[in-house]
Amino acid sequence: MPAVVGDIRQDEVEEIEGANAKAVHAQRIKVCPEPELQNRKAGGQCQSLPPWVKGVDQEENPLLQRSSNVENQTNWLVQSDYVHPFGEEGKFEAGVRLNMRAVNNDYLVEERREGEEWRLVDGPTGDPFDDAVVYTENIYAAYFLAG
Repeated sequence: MPAVVGDIRQDEVEEIEGANAKAVHAQRIKVCPEPELQNRKAGGQCQSLPPWVKGVDQEENPLLQRSSNVENQTNWLVQSDYVHPFGEEGKFEAGVRLNMRAVNNDYLVEERREGEEWRLVDGPTGDPFDDAVVYTENIYAAYFLAG
């Protein structure tokens, strides 16, 4: 099986809602022809490909992959405290706190070869490599204190 030598380009774009910020990261990785050469190369930043990628000719049949990871969350915090003094040093306290959180995370990986449409990548089990996670957390608390 021939070894793959070339570049892998990785672009990452992250938009943070509510922070008015956008981070963009682009990286090119040089791929070594053989893992043995990588260890002997002085000061070179070179990575070998995993075994399942070796032998794929990217120049004749380039493969593009993209992933999307969209996350949003909603947080609600309601807190109320009441303090009522009695006597010279005594007091009565009571309070409630509600903390509600919902996180939605949609993830998918797509790929396409030249001249084809984008399609979902199959995961290790054969199912499409996509996921939609919904996490909900509701915490309710109350306290009373006299002293």
